[in-house]
Amino acid sequence: VAAVSLGCGPDATGVAAERPIDEIRAIHITMSSQPVGRVIHAGAFGGYPFDVVLEDGAGVRHPRQGQRVTWGSTHPAVVDGGDAPGATFLFFLRDGTANVIAHLDGLRDTVTIHVAQVAVMARMTIDTVVALAPGARDVTGAGTSYHGLRFAVIRRDSNFHRASSDDPFYFESGDDAPFDVLREPRDTITILGNRSGTGSLVIEFLDTADTVAVQVTDRYAVMRFKETPSAGTFYTLPDTVRIPVGAAVIFQNETRGFVDFEGMDGVIDPAQQSGQGQPFVNGVRQTGARQWEVGPIPPNGREAQRFGGAGTYEFWWAGRPRTVIVTP
Repeated sequence: VAAVSLGCGPDATGVAAERPIDEIRAIHITMSSQPVGRVIHAGAFGGYPFDVVLEDGAGVRHPRQGQRVTWGSTHPAVVDGGDAPGATFLFFLRDGTANVIAHLDGLRDTVTIHVAQVAVMARMTIDTVVALAPGARDVTGAGTSYHGLRFAVIRRDSNFHRASSDDPFYFESGDDAPFDVLREPRDTITILGNRSGTGSLVIEFLDTADTVAVQVTDRYAVMRFKETPSAGTFYTLPDTVRIPVGAAVIFQNETRGFVDFEGMDGVIDPAQQSGQGQPFVNGVRQTGARQWEVGPIPPNGREAQRFGGAGTYEFWWAGRPRTVIVTP
């Protein structure tokens, strides 16, 4: 299919409402509003917008003007979707080949889609790592049971879906970093603080690099996320944590599912705000300029957050507010 700019012919407004349908002699599938060839090679999973353009008797192509289109896939396990009767999204779900067919008033067009996912980046699951210095103590008086914290490094395709790859990743922390990095099996690293301070960790994969901030602290408290399976109830121990400025909270997931914080008013998009104009990050309400985010945390996983400013930090989980109070 030739790459023809849409709407640049003599009938730039599209097919007129009174034009008989038999003057449309062909339809052509588009992806992301662009013409496509007979074969599409895709290296990433995810949803992509598809539509059709209409070719009239003179060979001029026009945008579709409300005509109903039906979509089909010969291999829905590879490419699925097309539920909308017009412009729609098709989802590339796994490696393989599928033919996608568009139908409009007896006309059809077919495109073959080859999906072969390619890992193009390696990313940690968080953008800030909090580690503990040697001798770090629990400010609540509980016994010290933490030091090294483990983190996963995940290879992803260009749409950030998890992807498999045999290509290695490398990490660089610098010569005077306040932490050490240990390589663990299955693309996991352990970060051990060697003193309090801040630094950065660079993850290199192929021709990409991702830099993650690292904060090392010598004081912390623990908030545990728990459940009672027989009653189906969820709770935290404790509901409120008090720490001094500069300390960290270790959030430990002891449930069978992922722990994901639920923001007030149900707002979980960082770009959105509540009615009071308070922004949210991953479901956590922000107060003033103190930005933080935690989760989702996998079962038996833990994640820490260092708090550098005094104040009250509230978030919702399992339908109830939980609070971190940071004192000067």
